[in-house]
Amino acid sequence: MMSQTTRYVAGLGLAGWLLLAVGPVNAAPGKGFGVIGSGDRQEIDPASLPIDLQPGYALLKKYCTVCHGEERIIFVLLNCRSKLTGEEYCENSLKEKIGRMIRQPGVSLGKQDAKVLYNFLLALRRMVTG
Repeated sequence: MMSQTTRYVAGLGLAGWLLLAVGPVNAAPGKGFGVIGSGDRQEIDPASLPIDLQPGYALLKKYCTVCHGEERIIFVLLNCRSKLTGEEYCENSLKEKIGRMIRQPGVSLGKQDAKVLYNFLLALRRMVTG
């Protein structure tokens, strides 16, 4: 663990970010999820996730981060829209967006894993919104 790691918790307060001291983050539903790093180096802190969400996190690391970094996913979860295009990414459209992304060339994510990934992202979104 880096001594100068900045740790954030997504979803606390209106601003969307709350800077915390370095240390364990125990995120409860409605309280957000841990984020390590800053700027383009942000990553979801797997230690802040409940054990049942770990398989979804593994899928995110394996498939989603091939094309883009976790900071883009974190932005979408906090803001319900793409940072680059402004396109909406809320619960109603999330399944369609995942379906579109997994049909990209070179992605071999099966239907069951796509469902696990969708449920993971939906759970993170709900951790933010409560």
